[in-house]
Order: sequence, then structure tokens, then C-alpha cells
Amino acid sequence: MSTTPKKPLSMTAQILIAMAAGFALGLLLNLTGLAGDPLVKTWLLDGLLKIVGELFKNALLMMTLPLIFVSLACGVGSLKEPAQLGRIGGKTLAFYLLSTIFSISFALLLAALFQPGAGVDMGAGQALNIQAPPSLVTQLSTMIPPNPIAAFATGNVLQVLIFALLFGLAVVLSGDAARPVESFLTSLNEVVMKLVGIVMAVAPYGVFALLTIAIANLGLAQIGALGKYFVLVLLLLLFHLFVTFPLMLKVFSGLSPVIWLKKIRPILLFAFST
Repeated sequence: MSTTPKKPLSMTAQILIAMAAGFALGLLLNLTGLAGDPLVKTWLLDGLLKIVGELFKNALLMMTLPLIFVSLACGVGSLKEPAQLGRIGGKTLAFYLLSTIFSISFALLLAALFQPGAGVDMGAGQALNIQAPPSLVTQLSTMIPPNPIAAFATGNVLQVLIFALLFGLAVVLSGDAARPVESFLTSLNEVVMKLVGIVMAVAPYGVFALLTIAIANLGLAQIGALGKYFVLVLLLLLFHLFVTFPLMLKVFSGLSPVIWLKKIRPILLFAFST
């Protein structure tokens, strides 16, 4: 009698299970007072779990900039004509700005109405060192990195993004002479995606560790206060995904929102997992 092998759990399912387990363990440690026990805090929360969580966070950061550079440079470099980049870039920029303006305006309106952060104590006596954001002139004048290597080293995402776009455009303009570079970028993109797969293989353990630490330290009262904020952000994101984007797509392109949602499903799952 043959038995059908069980289908392995998807990465999304594994992460959801890890989130639930981390929440449950963290809450148990907090309610029982074990989170404050020197042995538990030193060896478990600030020891083993912190090591696992920090390693996972660092692994995510490690692959972010290579993923941005290689995927963008590879995508732009694969275009056959420079004019394609102008048309695609212009439409993408317009769509991005319009959707961003709408989402920010709607979010500010709901934030003013519901006050989601009210009652949340982010730590008594802890002064927040919040620096003023750079001016628009400063941001625009430093978009192009004077030293691309330094942009990678300092984690400047915007500069890496601009460098990737310019590099990809240079590949397109170079024509046949850049075919080896285009082939190298394609191969490198495959390698980077494998790196992402390696990191995501341990994602459930990292999520479990990080969530256990957070819940154990916060406690139920703080979680309840944060719940309003969490639910509001989640509802706004879902509204943006299922209302704003489909409406804009239908109005400006005539594309079926159902087809669009089906096409981006793997990307959404990947984004949630990371």
C-alpha cells in the first residue's frame, strides 16, 4: 500500500508557525516572571535567542544591497533599447509618486482620527535621539555616490539603487561589447537569489527568536497598547494592496486587478517572508 508523501510546509506557513510559537513562549516567560529571572534572561533571552535573532537580522542586511544592485542592474541591462528605460522609468516614477501621495495622506488622516500610538510607553526615562532628516537639496545632491564602494559599505540604499540603474543603462548603451557583462549579471543574479534562499531557510528560527525576546520584554499590557497601532497599519496596508493599487491599475492601464494580484503573488509571499 503506497502512501502519498506529505507536501512540505511553505516558507510562509513555517514563519507563521514560528511567529505563533515565539509569541506564546514570550508571553509565558513574561506572565510567569521568568523573563526577569537572571538565569533565563542571561542564557536564553540575552544569550541563545539573541544570538540567533541577531545572526538572522545581519544575514538579511547582508543580502539586501547585493540583491538591490544585481537585480536592478540585470533588469535594466536586459533592455534592448535605452528608450525603453525612459518610458518604463517615467511611468514607474509617476505611478510611485501618485500611490505614495495617496497612501501617506490616507494614513495621516486615520492616524489623526484613531491615535494608534496613544498609551504606548516606549521606555520611561529613555531619551530618544532623533535627528532631523536631511534637506531636500542635500538628498538630491547626494543621490549619485562619489564612491560606490563606500555606498555599499555604509548601507546607503538610495545611492546603491542609483548606481545600479546607471550601471545597467551603461550596459544597454555599450551594445554587443557588454554582452559578457550582461551574461555575468544574469549569472550573478541567480547566485544572489540562491543566497536569499539559504538565508530564508533559517528565517523561522530567526523570527521565533526575535519575537520571543520582544514579547517577553514587552508584556501583555504593552502588547495591548501596540495592538491598535498594529491593526491600523495592517488594515492600511491591505487597503493599499487591494483597493489603491487595483483602482490605479484599472484607471490608468485597464489591467485586470485579479490578473495583477495573481502575477505578484510569489513576490508578495517573498516580501512577507523576508
